[in-house]
Amino acid sequence: SVWIDGNPAGLFFVSPTQINYQVPDDLLPGAAQVAVMRDGQTVAQGTLELGNVGPSLFTADASGQGVPAGVLLRVKANGQQSYEPLARFEGGKVVPLTITRNFGDRLFLVLYGTGWRGADDIDGNTANGVAESVQVTIGDKTAPVLFAGVAPGFAGLDQMNVEIPTGVTGTVTLMVKVSDGEGNVARTNSVTISIR
Repeated sequence: SVWIDGNPAGLFFVSPTQINYQVPDDLLPGAAQVAVMRDGQTVAQGTLELGNVGPSLFTADASGQGVPAGVLLRVKANGQQSYEPLARFEGGKVVPLTITRNFGDRLFLVLYGTGWRGADDIDGNTANGVAESVQVTIGDKTAPVLFAGVAPGFAGLDQMNVEIPTGVTGTVTLMVKVSDGEGNVARTNSVTISIR
C-alpha cells in the first residue's frame, strides 16, 4: 500500500521496481510525505511536492504540442454516428489526420487532458460537467462546449466534448480557457487540427 500524508493512495500497478498510484483528491498543495508499506511495515518513504493543477490538453505524441489526444465524433444528417482518429502512428512518429467535413455532418472533438474538472459548476447541471466555465476557440471561432469534466472510467483524466463550428477550415489552433468562477482564467497549451 502507499500512503500520502496518512491517506491511502489508489494503486494501479505494482511490480518489484515500479508502483503507479493516484494521489488522493483532498490533499493540499505543498510537501507531502509518502510511505510505501508491505505487510504493515514501511519499506520506502520520501517526500512528494504537490502543486496546483493547471489545465492542460494531452496530445497524441505526449509532447504537449500538435495533434490533441482524442477522437472525432461525426454525426451525419441522418443521425448515424462514427468515431474517427485524429492521428495515426506512421514511420515511428505521430502523423496528424485531416478532418473532412461532408455536407450536413456535425463534427465533435472528444478531447482529453487535466485541470478543468475543478472549475466552478455555475449552472449546477451535472450532465454538462463544468462546460459553462470552459471557453474553446478553434481558429478564430468560438466552439460550443457540450461537456467538460471527469472522463468516465479513468482516474485523474478529464474529458471535453466540443463541436467544431462550421466555416472552420485549414490547419487551425485550438485554445481552451478555464475560469475558476472568481475571475481567474487559465489557458491550456495550444493544439492544432486540420479541417477541409
